[in-house]
Amino acid sequence: MIKQSILKNIIFLIFTVIILNQKIHAENINFTKEQIETIKKIDSLYNNNKTLKSKFTQIDTNGEKLNGFMILSRPFNARVEYFNSDTIIISNKNTITIQDKLTHNKSYIPMNATPLNFIIGDQISLLDESKIKIVNYQEIDNNIIITIVSSKFYNLGTLTMIFDKSNNLLKEWIILNGKNTNRIIFNNPEISNKNLLSSFFNVHRIKNIDFNSI
Repeated sequence: MIKQSILKNIIFLIFTVIILNQKIHAENINFTKEQIETIKKIDSLYNNNKTLKSKFTQIDTNGEKLNGFMILSRPFNARVEYFNSDTIIISNKNTITIQDKLTHNKSYIPMNATPLNFIIGDQISLLDESKIKIVNYQEIDNNIIITIVSSKFYNLGTLTMIFDKSNNLLKEWIILNGKNTNRIIFNNPEISNKNLLSSFFNVHRIKNIDFNSI
């Protein structure tokens, strides 16, 4: 069985729909020319490198920590594993599956019920307001901070991404749903244009992988 505390963190990690206590008020931001160029550079970096892998620390509202690794491979493939849990998360174009590797019990969430498809879809375009809307943009010290919401479904909550200004690599993301927050801190993320084996993302044939060999 998947422990309830683990499942709670997983649900926030993959942006399960939780109705917000308050609607997000998405005001228009008047970006400067320099800010638009910065956002386009971030888009370009990730569109030209379809795979991201990283170890991470996940911290929830109560301060509970989980460590694991994540592999994102566009389009639509993701794999998340925790070091001290038998839980694995795998996504494809239509479904996010949460599975216990020992019992093989599964839970399912439709991909289109989450904003994850905006991050690992065919193309990333943070300025495409038909899909997402930037509600906050800041440059603080060596950080670029961008908060987005779905253009159609504000009740999905907000996703704040923190990028390293020196190389545009993703350092953290913070998910806010109502009073609940979930923070992911990436540890030396790596991006590449490497083609990964489809078996990494096959929920029916879970294969153990060595993170360091990918």
